[in-house]
Amino acid sequence: NSRIVAAAFVQASGQTASGSNLRGSLVAGGQVSNTTNRNNSVNPGWRTALLSMAYTQTWLDTTSQVNQDNLSTQALLRGAMLDTILPAGLQPTCYTSEANPYEVNWQEKFYGSIVIYNQLKSIKVKYDPFGLFQCTTCVGSDDWTSDLNCPKMSNSNKNNLTIFLLLVGIFAILL
Repeated sequence: NSRIVAAAFVQASGQTASGSNLRGSLVAGGQVSNTTNRNNSVNPGWRTALLSMAYTQTWLDTTSQVNQDNLSTQALLRGAMLDTILPAGLQPTCYTSEANPYEVNWQEKFYGSIVIYNQLKSIKVKYDPFGLFQCTTCVGSDDWTSDLNCPKMSNSNKNNLTIFLLLVGIFAILL
């Protein structure tokens, strides 16, 4: 609804801070809207998207931690305004490189749905059983501690880690 979009922009206007930016891009059309082959990496949300909107906030390296925390909180609140312009029933979608790394529902927002995320996760486990390739919002990172230093210890992870450590030990002995 154009009134909802206009209201969100009015609400966001006048609330800018130094280093803040609200950017919009027209993304409709093209091959991304082709739904005949859904077995690819396109997030389903992009197939029907008309606009890509992003709110960003930057600060100098010399900015105090208190001010950084305040600016970060303000950016999260202003970014949340963008979700209010979505029609009912639509899931917000984003590129992982342009997203809030602390997004609560990142599996759905970044990958389209929990069903798709779980499919991707099963593929990742097949090709990266030890979880060597990780990032904060990568597929499978929810099986790791928040600092990505250690896998959360389920029985299957304990078995995989034990096998991995045995292989590392054998390899070290052979060298």
